[in-house]
Amino acid sequence: LDARFREVIGSKDPVVYAGAGSADAEARELAWWREVVGSVFGDAASDPGFDGCFAELFTHYGRGEAWTLYPEALATIAALKRAGWTVGVLSNFDSRLEGILADLEIT
Repeated sequence: LDARFREVIGSKDPVVYAGAGSADAEARELAWWREVVGSVFGDAASDPGFDGCFAELFTHYGRGEAWTLYPEALATIAALKRAGWTVGVLSNFDSRLEGILADLEIT
C-alpha cells in the first residue's frame, strides 16, 4: 500500500480551491482524498465496506497520533522561539493541519 500510495499521490493533481468557500474547500479535500485512497485500494474500493474504511483513515490521519515528530523537533522549536525567531509551518497539507499541529503541541 505504501508504494502504491506514493505512486498515486505523486501523479495526482492538487485540490482546486479557486472560488471555494471554507465549507466547499473541506468538501473538495474530502473528495480528493477519497479519490486518492480509492485509487490506492483499486478494485477493493468498490467493496461495500470501503466507505467506512475511508472515513476511519481520513479521521485517523487528521489527528496528531497518526504522525511522528523527529525527536528533537519540539526542543528545536522552543529554542528558536527563545532566541526570538518567529516559527511557522509551510505545508501543502489540507485543512486538518491546524488540529494535527495542536495535537502534536506545535502551536
